Amino acid sequence: MEVDPQVPPYGFPRSVTCISRARITMRGAGNDGLYHQDKIMNPAAKSPIAGPNADMDAQLRSMRIIHRIFCVVAVTYVLLAEKLTSPNGTLSAAIPLSLGILAFIDVMIAYRFRRKPLASAIKDLQRNSGNAQAVVRWRQAQMVIMVLLLSLALEGLTLRVMGASLLVAFPFYLTSIVLLLIWRPQEIVTKADATAADSPVN
Repeated sequence: MEVDPQVPPYGFPRSVTCISRARITMRGAGNDGLYHQDKIMNPAAKSPIAGPNADMDAQLRSMRIIHRIFCVVAVTYVLLAEKLTSPNGTLSAAIPLSLGILAFIDVMIAYRFRRKPLASAIKDLQRNSGNAQAVVRWRQAQMVIMVLLLSLALEGLTLRVMGASLLVAFPFYLTSIVLLLIWRPQEIVTKADATAADSPVN
């Protein structure tokens, strides 16, 4: 009688035996074993050690990288405007005034986003840094603010392309870069972290 090398004694295939042994080993390893089992089945599974604060730190790092890119783009607008354009003295005064009003509206909208949506998201994250909806609102508010502030530098570039002098475009550049630096993404301190920092060390 021939014996199939793939079928061990008792008639169970080797693959079934190996899977059973793996399950027994993982169950015997406790929670860590169950995590590794989940990690094999789902590579996106998070480590049980990583908490919500780690995810918020990653969000903050990515947003700060985007903020640096916006700052570089604003400075690039200024350099391009001064290299590629020259004033011709024929620009109507109504155009700088119109763009000035538009820039003021942009700043007011950005300020409102800081006072309302961004502040509300920060409060929710201070209570619970793992609040996914608050993280989304925080990112959206930060992006809207940075886009609005970058548009000020773009409006200054537009004025230079249309023939305005540097003296006319300079307030747009300055406001854009200064507010981008002042209103940069800040670290969010949760209430638990603040309580731990205020508690006396034995």
